Amino acid sequence: MVSRDEDSKFLFISDLHLGGFDTKKNDFLLKAFSNIVEYAIVHQFKLIIHGDLLDYYMQYGDWIPDVAQKPFQILADYNQRADSPAIYITGNHDNWDVDYIEKIGCTVIHEAYEIQIKELNVFIAHGDGLNDPKFNFPRPLLHRLLRNSYFVGMYKSFTSPAFGNAIMRNFSKLNRSISPGKDSDTIKLDNWATALLKNFNYNVVICGHHHHNRYIQNTDGIYINTGCFYTDLTFATYTNKGFELVIWNNNTNEISPWKPLD
Repeated sequence: MVSRDEDSKFLFISDLHLGGFDTKKNDFLLKAFSNIVEYAIVHQFKLIIHGDLLDYYMQYGDWIPDVAQKPFQILADYNQRADSPAIYITGNHDNWDVDYIEKIGCTVIHEAYEIQIKELNVFIAHGDGLNDPKFNFPRPLLHRLLRNSYFVGMYKSFTSPAFGNAIMRNFSKLNRSISPGKDSDTIKLDNWATALLKNFNYNVVICGHHHHNRYIQNTDGIYINTGCFYTDLTFATYTNKGFELVIWNNNTNEISPWKPLD
């Protein structure tokens, strides 16, 4: 999906993994998300979520798990108060939506989102792979299986909503603990994103998924990885200052520039 926007400010956030931790941390992250969305409304940022807002999520009919109730209420409020709806790009932990995220007013993308901001062509994806072969970034076999409509249909037919999501919660916890941290996966995504700048007509590429902060600028453009919000509280913005990787302060409800470790 491609859109064009000349004058807006943008906020890009991913990998909160809401619901994936103990009660204290879950409550902290939910409050942080709520405060960031309010910040976006007050300061007139267009909100783009690019994957893994939730640590697990599967819609059964009209039923959605408890983990999604409050975050989706927050997004519904944003969509009612903001000038344009939030863009929700699903990730490998929260792809199994039928229509609920659209019903609360979001624009839902299951692959990649492209937008032209002023003269810049911006490509945004979660980072776990893409279906379109032209991008040369196929999803791992397991991810393709878990997104397959026949597999999902069978899974739902053999599980109740609560039990099916409980299995997902445990699987997501295991997957989150081992998969994104692999050096090989991190290098693969970073190399692909920087090659995308070189080989396609994109000026900016924004991803998440591997949980490592990146702000790489070279002659081909800018690659940003918003990193691991649940540990670093980082996300990206676009303002009249350009694209920035920033850190959220949940005590003051303010942002500050991210700086790489020396």
